Amino acid sequence: MHRLETVSRYGFWAVLALAPLPLGSNRDWAWSPLAVVVGLLLVARAAAAWRGDDGAPALDPRRLWLPIACLLVVSAWALAQTVAWTPSGWHSGLYGAAGEALGAAPAGRVSIDPELTQAALMRLLTYAGMFWLALGVCRDPADARRTLRVAVAAAAGYALYGLLNEFATGSRFALWYERPFAHVRRLSAVFINADNYATYAGLGFTAALAGFLPRLLGRLDEASSRRLAVRAALDHAIGAGAPWLFAATLTFGTLLMTGSRAGLAATVVAAFVVVAGALAIRRQSRTTAVAVSVAVLATVALCLALVGDRLFAALDAAYLETAFEARARLYREASAALAAAPWTGWGFGTYIHVFPLFQGVDQPIPFEKAHSVHLENAIDLGVPMAVVLTLMVAAPVLRCVHGAWTRRRDQHFALLAVAAGVLTGLHAVVDFGLQIPGIAVVFAALLGMGVAQSWSSRLTEA
Repeated sequence: MHRLETVSRYGFWAVLALAPLPLGSNRDWAWSPLAVVVGLLLVARAAAAWRGDDGAPALDPRRLWLPIACLLVVSAWALAQTVAWTPSGWHSGLYGAAGEALGAAPAGRVSIDPELTQAALMRLLTYAGMFWLALGVCRDPADARRTLRVAVAAAAGYALYGLLNEFATGSRFALWYERPFAHVRRLSAVFINADNYATYAGLGFTAALAGFLPRLLGRLDEASSRRLAVRAALDHAIGAGAPWLFAATLTFGTLLMTGSRAGLAATVVAAFVVVAGALAIRRQSRTTAVAVSVAVLATVALCLALVGDRLFAALDAAYLETAFEARARLYREASAALAAAPWTGWGFGTYIHVFPLFQGVDQPIPFEKAHSVHLENAIDLGVPMAVVLTLMVAAPVLRCVHGAWTRRRDQHFALLAVAAGVLTGLHAVVDFGLQIPGIAVVFAALLGMGVAQSWSSRLTEA
């Protein structure tokens, strides 16, 4: 195996494990080096492919024409938002207002902050690069299994840090950074926002579940009696499946300690996709399906009983009413921004400057995020391009649905990608986890792994 191919593989795994450090890579000085590293790994992978020494047969890019086309269209539009030669009718009215105030109008553009738009595009291309790396690395089923182990081990490690940090500081700090609203005890591990960590922990839990189930179901298939099936399940739980089970319990427990209602709901739906999908694909008996479902539900109930107090507090009627009122007001003001530029948007990544223009004078908090990735994309890019961006992600997820159902082995990789898409897509309706680089990079890797394993390993470039 060529040295460049080895560098790209191990570099990919290192990025997958370390992307949440520090602070979810949600600072310019954190995600910018991340973008550089991913770019260098892509160059190394391309050089290895050019030398004909890049491991397993590569996937024909024409099979992914739709997401590639969507990426090119969105990228072209984001760049067009930053230039002055677009039609003046597309430009933000703020440039004219600035001209009246300054006496000389600056060159108009669609984006109200071209630098932020360029930065947002760079992040998007970084996630696309991570997806492409996963697509190449995970064509080999053995490397796909290693990728899954790296993702789960990293999630378990951050969950363990979160627990230690909780006992030591009450989660007041994320690493060295004192979190806003630190007086509200919500576990966030290395992330600043507890809801963001809930998205990451949900991905870790779902990945651990996907790693635990296949061999368990295989052992159950081999059992000739109910007594032997119980013994096989216990042997797996305390044997080969123990690390997966430990990671699943740890990540799910810390997710509950975030108090994230939407994070838990999205994770439960994703877990259902994994469990129900695995049972349906393997055509398990009704008895096995009931037994596995009861075991999963019992584990969830145990975690709720042990560490679910913050979640229950977040479900208090008075707390819910206050939270819903604040969120409804935010969405009304954000929707006003969308209505002001529904076709062209205000500029990719510029919401932080857009919201104050529509914020009520008595609004106590200047929100930097719309707390809905889908809504914010529409505000930034315009509705048509936001739809294209969503399609860019949905197309690979749908490919994985097909792959999970038609492949004869290793279906759990594609099934995990579907569950990850469901989890992040649902949580993105009411939060902004996918806008955090440390989460988006992990999701892109899991999705790329699923797509790589959704086709037969016999496929080549030809």
